[in-house]
Amino acid sequence: MHRKATTFPTRDGLRLAADVAGDGARGVLILAHGGGQTRHSWVLAGKRLADRGWKTVTVDLRGHGDSDWAPDGDYRVERFAEDLIDIAATFPAKPALIGASLGGREIEIPVHLIRGRLSELVSLEAAWAFVATLRNGVFTDVAGAGHMVAGDRNDVFLDAVTAFFDRSPR
Repeated sequence: MHRKATTFPTRDGLRLAADVAGDGARGVLILAHGGGQTRHSWVLAGKRLADRGWKTVTVDLRGHGDSDWAPDGDYRVERFAEDLIDIAATFPAKPALIGASLGGREIEIPVHLIRGRLSELVSLEAAWAFVATLRNGVFTDVAGAGHMVAGDRNDVFLDAVTAFFDRSPR
């Protein structure tokens, strides 16, 4: 799999760094990292999903990694969401979103919440309550993982993600 470094402009003029991989025969997946992380936290997931026919876009959110910092210091969740919408708009078909912690906020689309059972930030009750509000939500609770499941149990995380997208019609 070959990853190509690129950038995406935002509506407020920032430049977001990203790596793109895969041919996209099954569609486009945007992977958004958690707070304090970068697009590089998705290297293995991006490779595995690209190998399965997806075009993967692993992005550095504003103020992270190689992306621009907001000169006005605006790092509200709404800004991150707008940035992801701007990236999604560059593709002819609607992409899917995989988000970790900070990056996991798009609700009108099918959502797979993967929680680390040892998470100190998201309780089991809160996870079930969130999934219950979704039209098309799936929940996986991963034993032996903390809040950053993809880092703690990458194998289990990737199995859950690929199973979710294998069920997807796209």
